[in-house]
Amino acid sequence: MTEKFDSIIKSLRHAGFLNSSEPSGRKSLDFKITEYNLNTDLSFKFDNVSDFKEFLRSMNSGINEERIENTLNDFNIDSNKFFYVNFFEREGSNQ
Repeated sequence: MTEKFDSIIKSLRHAGFLNSSEPSGRKSLDFKITEYNLNTDLSFKFDNVSDFKEFLRSMNSGINEERIENTLNDFNIDSNKFFYVNFFEREGSNQ
């Protein structure tokens, strides 16, 4: 199931968001959903909202349904069509 997310996981790991040897050394991850690719190493295309939720489940991350739905509505993004998720370090993260 996670094979299709391997490149995302690898990129997040390389950027220090996953599998740090010490939990305090792990960066806090956040994301924004957009209609376009920000052309960064941490910008990924998802086929639809179900695909994104599958990724979150595969990472044992909580799914904030309201946040996802509000973002899609705010940017007038159809949840059944592709969109990009741009990951970044959460503000206030202590590094």
